[in-house]
Parts: sequence; structure tokens; C-alpha cells
Amino acid sequence: MCAARSGGRRVSVEFQAEPRIAPVTLPDVIAIRPARSEDAVALAELANALDRDQGGAGNVHSAETVLRDGFGGDPVVRFVVAEKSGEAVGYAMFSRFYNSDTAETGGYLNDLYVVSALQRAGLGRRLVAAVATETAKRGGTFLWTGVYAANAPARAFYRSLGARDEDARIVELDGESFRRLAGC
Repeated sequence: MCAARSGGRRVSVEFQAEPRIAPVTLPDVIAIRPARSEDAVALAELANALDRDQGGAGNVHSAETVLRDGFGGDPVVRFVVAEKSGEAVGYAMFSRFYNSDTAETGGYLNDLYVVSALQRAGLGRRLVAAVATETAKRGGTFLWTGVYAANAPARAFYRSLGARDEDARIVELDGESFRRLAGC
């Protein structure tokens, strides 16, 4: 029993013992870590799932392309993985980037994907934070990414992280146009 004051008079307040809380099983911990070459198959599967979600055929990536581009002698991209019970359940792909407007280096977030069962649980935020941390470790001061204009949920997600919508357009030279320009 504890005593408290109320309007100048003493009031007795009796505290009941808290009821016993039944033990609960905590969900598996989801670790965010740098990808390893042995993750290549899982990374390819996740990247293909992202491609399917965006209307693609979902067969662009393979373990070989992931190994070549992310783990070869001169990797062009890097990966971080969200892992639950030994299984990759999300990833982010990123690369170095240079902003000539500010003469600073940073990172470009190429891909961000979390399996549908775990979306909206904070994993995307954790993956982007891991990319930002890795970028900062290498002297980077910013992170850029591209988002389809029609993808309102993704745009809202990045705004929730503090990102600005630059209202810019990405143009791409590929295929025959690229080969013609490159003289190939």
C-alpha cells in the first residue's frame, strides 16, 4: 500500500500484484548483414521476385550474374541481406555514386526488396539504413534511388525516411540505341 496526496488530504492507494503473463515465443530474429558469395542463389531469386513484382519476366538474374557483378575482382554492386532462420528474406543492392552538383560521393540504391509476408514490418527501413551505413563508411554523404512515378507506396516509404522527391526523370540508353551510340 502506498500513500499519496490528493487535495491536501492523505489517500491510501492499494496496488494489486500484476497477473502472471504467460510465456510467449518470440519471432525469429531477422539479421541484416553484408551478403556473402554463398548467398548468390538466394540473391538471384529475390532479385527475380522483385523483377516479377514490377511486371518483368523474373528470369534476369542468376547466381552467376550475382557472383560476377557483386563478388568478382572488380564488383560493380554490393548487397546487404535480411536473414531469418538462415533464409534470405530481403535484400538491398547498391553501388557508389557521384553527385556532380555537390562534388560528393555517395551511394545509389539499385534494388530494395522484402518478401511479401514480411513487408511493412520495418525490414525495408533496416536494409536502407544498412546501405546508408556502408555508404558512410566509405566517405559517402548521400543515398539516391529511383522510384517509378506510379509507385505511390514506395514514394511514401522513402519520404518517411526523410528523402526528397527530386521531380527528375531518369532516361536510359540501352539496346540498339546504346550500341549505335557506342559504335558497337
